[in-house]
Amino acid sequence: MSKKPAKRNITNTATIAKVELLGKAILFFGSKGLSYTCPTCKRTLQKGMLYEHGNERYCSRRCIEV
Repeated sequence: MSKKPAKRNITNTATIAKVELLGKAILFFGSKGLSYTCPTCKRTLQKGMLYEHGNERYCSRRCIEV
């Protein structure tokens, strides 16, 4: 016989605050001559995830906070 899963405590789910992350994640694919340079840390990317916040794009969420 298998055991039943434990019941969740309803009061715990109400107290957990939803954390809102900065920036919207965007997948970036550069071409041979096109790459992205972050305005904050000057990092260049050929492909990867970018984060858009306030009509500006950044290489990481840490760069948005700065």
